[in-house]
Amino acid sequence: MSSLSVCMIVKNEEKTLEKSIDSIKNIVDQIVIVDTGSTDKTIDIAKNYTSEIYNFKWIDDFSAAQNFALQFSTCDFNMKWDADFVLSPESKTKLKKLKDSNFKNNNLIALNWFFDYGTSNKSKSIIRPLIFKTKDFYYKYPVHEIINPKEGIVKKYNIFTDICVYHMKETAKIKLRENQNKIIIEDDIKNNPDDPQSYFSYGGELLHDKKYIQAIEVFEKYIFITKKIKNDEKRMIVVEKLLRCYLALKKLKEADDRAELYFKEYKKYPRFLLIYADIKALTDIKKAEEIYNLYFKIKFDISNATGSFDPERYHVHPLVMMGKILMLKNNNQEAKSFFQKALNKTRIEKTKQEILSLLRKI
Repeated sequence: MSSLSVCMIVKNEEKTLEKSIDSIKNIVDQIVIVDTGSTDKTIDIAKNYTSEIYNFKWIDDFSAAQNFALQFSTCDFNMKWDADFVLSPESKTKLKKLKDSNFKNNNLIALNWFFDYGTSNKSKSIIRPLIFKTKDFYYKYPVHEIINPKEGIVKKYNIFTDICVYHMKETAKIKLRENQNKIIIEDDIKNNPDDPQSYFSYGGELLHDKKYIQAIEVFEKYIFITKKIKNDEKRMIVVEKLLRCYLALKKLKEADDRAELYFKEYKKYPRFLLIYADIKALTDIKKAEEIYNLYFKIKFDISNATGSFDPERYHVHPLVMMGKILMLKNNNQEAKSFFQKALNKTRIEKTKQEILSLLRKI
């Protein structure tokens, strides 16, 4: 049986900390709290759970704080855990069993993470790496820190979608964190103008804020800096986000031209194929059907995917789109088959109602 620690970075978390720790306290073997400057009752609450409380002077670097906390872990595995994360009640037994099984001999575990739970995004989740072998990994990048393997370590990755983590962040804190992230990234770009990671993160923030024109400029900068790197998944993701910006601006010609430009290089990546098929669905239905079929033939190996994974986007959306194309071709029986598959996979009520409405039209 493996031991499991949580090393939490906190600041003014009095509203959520108790609920967060209560949800995992009977599963983990060690709780480490690193405070970065709380002025509320956060420390008093933390003392009810652990004596391992440390201070860290904030230096605008989330990875630095996380790695500082990680050095105090004495357990085999560590779980990345924020003060506004809550393990769902039905997941407690499942996580305990997984821990008792030595995490199935993996060194990196992804769980089902419901982001901004309690807001309008309540039903949305992504597959996110959260548990890792302590000695094999460290945190990398000042913003949107990732769990990165140390040199020579091979990832042994597995996903457990039945273990659910709720992100209970307040709306006000979401905006505060977003603004904080932007400031850190902008400073990082000034200090490291040739570091592509800063542009990767900054473009993502701008895309999230629907500042598509600015995001395009930042993504183009990333693509230029990395122009000598070929067949790289992270660069492909930037291209995909660039195409999403063009689509959001309804610049179909630009989106189509850029997709054609990168097709040969990234045609083996399902994520690129899906955005390419979505573009073609607006410009060339016959070609869209061809690309969606190509997408279905390529296994989306999320064990090697960069970052998190959205099952609704990659497992449900293409089925719905293919069904719509088949309906346009009056191939209703095959369309019905795709819609039924999508209905069985989706977890979002709005999507279920959309699919049911389409089925009623057949």
